[in-house]
Amino acid sequence: MTLYSWGSGDLYQLGTGEQTNSFTPHEIDIQGGIAQCAAGLGHSVALLRDGEVAVWGLSESHQCGVPSKEESVPRPTIMEALSTKRISWVACGEAHTAVIAEGGVVLAWGESQFGQCGHGAADTFTSPKVVKALRRTCAVRVACGAYHTLVQHDDGAVSSMGMGKWGATGLNSSEDALVPKEVDALSSNVVVQVECGELHSAVLCSNGRMYTFGRNKHGQLGVGKQELVTTPRMVEGIAHCTAIACGSSHTLAVCDEGEEESSVHAFGLGTSGQLGYGGAQDKLEPVEVVLEEGRRMKVRKVVAGAEHSAALTADGKIYTWGEGGLGQLGCGRAEQCLRPTRVEWKMEGDVIDVVSGRHHNMAIVVQQGDYTKARSAVFVPNLVTATYVHDVAHELQQQCCVPAKVCKAMERCLFSLRAFMTVCGVDATSEYDAERVANLYNTLLQTYNEEVVACLYGGIQRVAELLWERVSTSKKMDVIDRRLLIAIVQCPVISRMIGAGQAPHKVCSIIGMGSEVDKAELKKEIARLPRELFATRFVRGLIEVLDGMLEKSRVATEEVIQLLDTLLYLHDINKETGALDEMQFCSDFVSKHVNIEQDYAIWRSQQGGKRVFCFCNYPFIFHLDTKVYIVKRSMQERMEEALRTSFLELAFGMHMPSPAESTTALLPLKGPRGWQCPLCTSINPLEGITCQRCSYSRDKGIIGAYQGDRRTFVPHPKRLIFKVRRELLVQDALDCLASCTARDLQKPLYVVFDNEEGVDEGGVVKEFFQILVDAVFAPQYGMFSYDEETRLHWIHPASNDPSYEPDFFLIGALVGLAVYNGVLVDIRFPQVFYKKLLGGKAELEDLSTAMPRIADSLQSLLEYDGEVAVEDVFCLNFEVTVPILGSTQQVELVEGGKEKMVTKENRREYVQLYANYLLNASIDLPFTAFHRGFDVVAGGKAIHLLTPKELEAYICGQPKFDMRVLERSTRYSDYTATSQTVVWFWEAVHSMTFENQKKLLRFVTGNDRSPVGGFERLNFVIQKDGRGDERVPTSHTCFNTLLLPEYTTKAVLEQKLYIAIEHSSGFGLI
Repeated sequence: MTLYSWGSGDLYQLGTGEQTNSFTPHEIDIQGGIAQCAAGLGHSVALLRDGEVAVWGLSESHQCGVPSKEESVPRPTIMEALSTKRISWVACGEAHTAVIAEGGVVLAWGESQFGQCGHGAADTFTSPKVVKALRRTCAVRVACGAYHTLVQHDDGAVSSMGMGKWGATGLNSSEDALVPKEVDALSSNVVVQVECGELHSAVLCSNGRMYTFGRNKHGQLGVGKQELVTTPRMVEGIAHCTAIACGSSHTLAVCDEGEEESSVHAFGLGTSGQLGYGGAQDKLEPVEVVLEEGRRMKVRKVVAGAEHSAALTADGKIYTWGEGGLGQLGCGRAEQCLRPTRVEWKMEGDVIDVVSGRHHNMAIVVQQGDYTKARSAVFVPNLVTATYVHDVAHELQQQCCVPAKVCKAMERCLFSLRAFMTVCGVDATSEYDAERVANLYNTLLQTYNEEVVACLYGGIQRVAELLWERVSTSKKMDVIDRRLLIAIVQCPVISRMIGAGQAPHKVCSIIGMGSEVDKAELKKEIARLPRELFATRFVRGLIEVLDGMLEKSRVATEEVIQLLDTLLYLHDINKETGALDEMQFCSDFVSKHVNIEQDYAIWRSQQGGKRVFCFCNYPFIFHLDTKVYIVKRSMQERMEEALRTSFLELAFGMHMPSPAESTTALLPLKGPRGWQCPLCTSINPLEGITCQRCSYSRDKGIIGAYQGDRRTFVPHPKRLIFKVRRELLVQDALDCLASCTARDLQKPLYVVFDNEEGVDEGGVVKEFFQILVDAVFAPQYGMFSYDEETRLHWIHPASNDPSYEPDFFLIGALVGLAVYNGVLVDIRFPQVFYKKLLGGKAELEDLSTAMPRIADSLQSLLEYDGEVAVEDVFCLNFEVTVPILGSTQQVELVEGGKEKMVTKENRREYVQLYANYLLNASIDLPFTAFHRGFDVVAGGKAIHLLTPKELEAYICGQPKFDMRVLERSTRYSDYTATSQTVVWFWEAVHSMTFENQKKLLRFVTGNDRSPVGGFERLNFVIQKDGRGDERVPTSHTCFNTLLLPEYTTKAVLEQKLYIAIEHSSGFGLI
């Protein structure tokens, strides 16, 4: 590689040994290959490939750093003072020089009147001296201005030193910085290039944004104003930037425009044409520089001098523009060019680098054919990046290096927050790049080397501790802190770190100490993460840490509580996003090994705002069957208490004090009331079918129609006995229910059908609830509507009347009674109904599951963005039409809603009001009554451990099931799993439609759904019931037992089984 120079040579800066200007490039005689070069006001420096440094030019302030009585060094001279060091970067200022030695050590010498050499004194330094203040850092690049210096570190941080008067140090101070200080204003950015002008500076960040600061008399900062800027300010007109340069009073930037194109922009002083746009006026904002008319080229680098500029293209061509009176344009003439002109070379070769001093330039040229080799030889700043780590890890995988090299690279990446921020690509302006971070960790772990994994383990721990110290000191979390925290949690090894004080606990502590605002902002960041990342690293990763800690300590330490609080925080995020199933938050260890009854007792005893630790404070951590066990146990305790009370009162005549409502009938009977019209609510004679007021026609047997005698429950000290007539089941059941006290309802239910022989061991109760629920929820009663599309029930708006409250109260109590007695009931409400049953309020997002067609219509209204006005397209007002048993009724959503049109501005208000009306206001009275009735029997604190989805499963069972699971868990009596009849039976079952499988399940168990916990908990039994092809299968629903005769053929079995499941109503004594 050869070094060429051109331009002003009056101070020997061209290295030719003569003080003459050169209007075309001339070769400089230097022994050894050139790796990099730099140019100042009157001196130049070259870095040789072997790490030595050559200097020449003006040295009156000892900027050349060589012993000499003369003020200049005419020809390139090797610096003996640096002979023991291997240099990797060189830079020149007006009268000082700085270099970077191996290991990132900065040395500087020359004029330091304002502290630009960073040695702590305003003095002149005649030879290279280490900048001690930077010894603990690793520098990768340095840039020198007239009186200041910028240092770029391998973690993307920037330090500055020198004159503070014009703000070029970016330290927001007019005082000179005699020692380097970090530019705090750039702490949220990863800087990849630093450049210095005479009295201003520019930096390029990893996100492609450019920041400038310092003197701005001519607009050289590009911020649109001529004002002093003492801290870095982003140049708004520059994006996707790949290279920058600073002249004395102007600035250049290269922006990426695609794979093969770049655009060059300039701003600042333009009197000599140095901006290249064709004029000589100053520009306060970026203007584009066109290198060649009609096309854009890929530009690798731009450089700038006092009054001239140059650009180097990717194919090795140089374009120059501006003042050329001293030959600095290299075009062979002393002229000024307002637009770029290509420098014509008379020698063979490609230019791979170019630099500019005040009035001169230098270029490194490589012979054709050696271009790729030469480029790899040119120094590339060893900035800590994911690419850097990937490269050394790849070398280890290819067995080209030892693990120690990878570990050393990782130590550099994880020794500080800035380094970690750089390697993860974290900054404040762009989105968190989860894929990049994942690739980084995968690259390291895929080395499959224990030393590397251990190094990653220690590094993540160190970074977590540093972040904890930073947040605990500042008392806040900024955007960088939040993203660093996410990057720490994303590390796969974090789930193994279960010791106290390790990374997971530092993360939990950081979240815990955050303000509500901080937590809200972090919540937004986490909510945007990919679902798989949220599940595996955040939720399951921390659950693994929790299980590991509990297995190790067996006690709830402070770290365990902190971890549970963090999981609660994540659970709240999941409730908003719905990203994960509730089961993802369950802990196997907690569900299996925690003393549930003791924990529940502590939770139940909590009063007021006083909170005592127990796992029940974090119900999501339990598996559903564990929570159901708690709920059932609480109901069992209530049942035992009721029986104990009855026994004491009966045996000893003791009166057990209890709340007033416990001994008062739910709804005292007042004799036959006729039947109530659901349309106009008037009471009509029992014998009539048509309403006397509104002519509404009814069917026999609806709620409200009473025939014959009134039934009440049969008093018994140990049981709640209902004696009912099958033909008047609804009337008798609700009558019995209404006559009970709350205490009565806490006894086990026992049902007797008139004139039927069945002994109720649980099966009769199951059929009782099945028939009753089917009847009560029949659409013709007008109390519940049924959506054929969703196959779900909803309370009919016509029932929103005080006269219906008693009936809904009793229906709620009826459902509660079924739950209380462990019977699954086949009611199909949307999940929002159970949300309301647990005390939650239905909101707009719930409408999509309850009433999807209406939800879609409202969403279309919200998303409409056409040119025609909303009111003209949709023609809606703040009034809705409600169907009332064959007719309609208009309801205003707001006062005067009939006259208020829905517009673009108020459509969201309309949607919110409409959704609230459908889900809340229109069913307020009946739902409140239903809720009260349910709570009288099945309410209590324990049931609130369940989520709406879990409550639905608890009341109704699991709607989806797999008969193969039932087959695996089935027990046999007088049969075996390999008995021929059993084999035929399961073949027949697996060939059934899902609907017939549900019928079979109902025939044997009394319900067509799987219980909570799955079929494994059903205790399903197949018992041999004699032989004979004439026999039909029967069942003991109370014991979940199928009585299956032995058949001679599979066809006979299928026929008899079909008959059984299709005709299973009623109970006979078996």
